[in-house]
Amino acid sequence: MSSTGGLVVVLLSGVVFAQPGAADLDEAVSTLDFAAVRARRAGGRCRELLFERTLKQADQLDALRPPGKARDLAKAGAEVSELSSLAGVNRCPDEVQASLTQGGVLVESARLAWGPGRREGNEPWAALAGLEVVLNERANGEDAVRLHVPELTLVGLRGESFYFASRFRAVDGAWGPWVATQKWSVPADPFRWADPLNHLLRRSALAELDTSGGRFVARVSVFSGRGQELTFREVAFTATWSAQRGPAPAVVVAPTPAQPAATPGAVQPNNQSVAPFLIVDGGKGLIGLYSQERFVRMTDKAGADAGGPTPSKLPPSWSWERFRVVDGGNGLVALYNPTHRRFLRVNDRGQVDASDVRPRGDLPSDWSWERFQIVPVPGQAAALSPGAQVLLFSPVHQRYFFVSAAGTLETIAPSGAAPLPAVVPGVVAPPRDCGTGPDDPGCQDPRAMNKPVWQGFLAMIRAEFSVFQRQRLIESRLSNEYVTARQFGQVLEEIMSDHLKLEVTRNTASHVIDPQNALGLSSKFGSPFSRDDFVKLMGEQTRKLQR
Repeated sequence: MSSTGGLVVVLLSGVVFAQPGAADLDEAVSTLDFAAVRARRAGGRCRELLFERTLKQADQLDALRPPGKARDLAKAGAEVSELSSLAGVNRCPDEVQASLTQGGVLVESARLAWGPGRREGNEPWAALAGLEVVLNERANGEDAVRLHVPELTLVGLRGESFYFASRFRAVDGAWGPWVATQKWSVPADPFRWADPLNHLLRRSALAELDTSGGRFVARVSVFSGRGQELTFREVAFTATWSAQRGPAPAVVVAPTPAQPAATPGAVQPNNQSVAPFLIVDGGKGLIGLYSQERFVRMTDKAGADAGGPTPSKLPPSWSWERFRVVDGGNGLVALYNPTHRRFLRVNDRGQVDASDVRPRGDLPSDWSWERFQIVPVPGQAAALSPGAQVLLFSPVHQRYFFVSAAGTLETIAPSGAAPLPAVVPGVVAPPRDCGTGPDDPGCQDPRAMNKPVWQGFLAMIRAEFSVFQRQRLIESRLSNEYVTARQFGQVLEEIMSDHLKLEVTRNTASHVIDPQNALGLSSKFGSPFSRDDFVKLMGEQTRKLQR
């Protein structure tokens, strides 16, 4: 009897250690231990920032034995992903980065092996069945890399909404901005969707962040409609391009002999029908200009064209066709392309092209070629809001620009001896809305994030589990974008630690538009020493702007 009892004990012990995901967790712990040792040997910032944190994470993973919670394992996966990104930014050896990336894959494999049975109550559960990279694709005449998700599984989300979002970084760089899809409703529980996502990363977009010879890490996440990240996958890849491949020539449709019928609401300068632009929502506060079944786009050669025929919905990966509306003063507007960091303009030869590079997206007061007057079709407001139909007129050159029936981007002067005035009397640009109230004094600066962009940025911050990842996300985004003091106060509210708040302030204060209005934000710090340091940082930035 005693020997039988002993046998039973041994068998039960074997069952415990054969639990699903146990082998993946064991391997993940070993992989992180190896990464920690290599980080210590590397020395410098790599050792300082990675060694102890990676060891600690390995210990935490080792403690996540059955019966663990799916939520804890998901958080551990997010932390390992953060360590991998941190290793890249701080130029750790490739073996450190590769080990951390592999550790993240193993943690996710363990979470999938546990399945949705380890969730608490009605807690949602999601899984992506891998993330594939397809090289040498083409997107709108440009080389591209395709990210493919084979399958999505959602549990506990019936009736709720969800969406995908993706981003990428160079192996040794910071993450780029998120690109999100539309939202869908979950029709069943559980819900499985085969081939739910094919996302194209254009060569021009990859080149903007390339600091590691074409080596990148891409991330695809699934978010709930409330902005909570449910799951993610990351994959490393090397983008290689064929030297023989160049941009495809513009698709041009031969003009028909007959005069095209006038589009309803169009104007007819010189008796030629000019189709208006349909304003299309580009997401995150950006717009597209759609006419004659084409989108106006800015090319990588500082030019502009109308691309090829396409439906009137902007694909998520198209960045050349997206523009931010910038206040040009006196009722005029300018169109800024964040990808090329240039403004659309009509030059002195009557051609549509791109301005010089403006990294911050600010419009010089003496730039007149980049300013346009909005001419609405009858019955519509003079605003570049999605769904509106408008014409755009260059006051300095006294020319409309438009897409011709042949699919080319053209300009034309209005007919008659009396052209449109440089400024339409009584047209006043509406006050900008930055999502922080109508009295935000910094919002009228065109560099400040507008309401949709700001709300999207806040949602991204709140979707991050890790406070360190939040810090990195904020600092990365504010290295290219500007915020008002009031917006910056909301950023500080998303960071619990006084130390991290000061780090963020120290690294981003130069991108607070009105730092003189930020001094009162010192009340968001618990320590009087931290409050004093914050006031000094913002005071110094205020003095810089006054010089």
